[in-house]
Amino acid sequence: MLMLIFPDHASDHAMHKDFSSGAGFALIAALSWGLTGVFVRLSGHHTALEVTAGRLLIGLIFVIPLLLIIRSRINFKLSPTIWILGVLQGLYFLTAVIAFQFAPIAIVALLISTSPVYVLICRAILGEQINGREALGAACAIIGVIIICMTGVHLVTSQITRPWIGYIFGSLAALSTALSAVIIHKQQIRDQSLPLKIAMVCLGFGGIIAAGIGLMSGQISLPLHWSFPELLAMFALALISTVLATLCYSAASQRLPPLLNVTIMLSTPILATLFAYIFLGEQLSWSLVPSCALILIGVRIIASAKVTQGLQKQLSEQVDQAR
Repeated sequence: MLMLIFPDHASDHAMHKDFSSGAGFALIAALSWGLTGVFVRLSGHHTALEVTAGRLLIGLIFVIPLLLIIRSRINFKLSPTIWILGVLQGLYFLTAVIAFQFAPIAIVALLISTSPVYVLICRAILGEQINGREALGAACAIIGVIIICMTGVHLVTSQITRPWIGYIFGSLAALSTALSAVIIHKQQIRDQSLPLKIAMVCLGFGGIIAAGIGLMSGQISLPLHWSFPELLAMFALALISTVLATLCYSAASQRLPPLLNVTIMLSTPILATLFAYIFLGEQLSWSLVPSCALILIGVRIIASAKVTQGLQKQLSEQVDQAR
């Protein structure tokens, strides 16, 4: 009650600072993820396994010093669930790389952003009730995806010949992200070090497995033939679009309301479209803008419905406790 009469200005300042830093972290994450497709393309005509293995192993090099710094504050015990989440994260990286290699960057980024739709589908399969707003959002997003896939892609300068492969793998990338979210929700994991533990499994184990499969299948040959610009793109993919984006998103999630965080993240496809045009000259037809907007609006509706549902549940629990 005293807090209501005499507001704690220091607390208000701290909350404002957290909000500002959270928005900054979310924006950096969106920018970093928006550059993913550009870095994949600039890494040259290498196989997806080669790019993925390089991305993960180089990312591990940057994460190891961080792990050493905070080793006293983190429990390195890895549960089976962490291993599963790490594998799903690795599958996400592989499928996303394949998608960006075969389809327009803007559309792949949009398809990946539809992961909340797959979360709804998983919840429905598990027997959970889906409310009207969530169903409306899913319908909007699905209609947008169907229109894009049926209409086709009109590019000014690009040599994309088999975009359907990219569409399929972009959808698989969204599905892997959705499965991770469902597992975390079902297991009720509240570990703040979870992103770092998943990164350990994904970057270390995933990178070694991808490299091993690539070498045995002949998709990775030694010695590696990478030009200097391709190596720069690979390091940027690992450092900026993998490590930096993951850490910033984790930090933003701890500081921002979920709905605002998701809303900022929805700028990723827009940024990806802009970067693809600036760096690669890849331009989408204006006829695809309405369907792209449908997807973003649909995902936004799903996110807002989920947040509202969570707030109502918290309020109900607080009322029950007050009684």
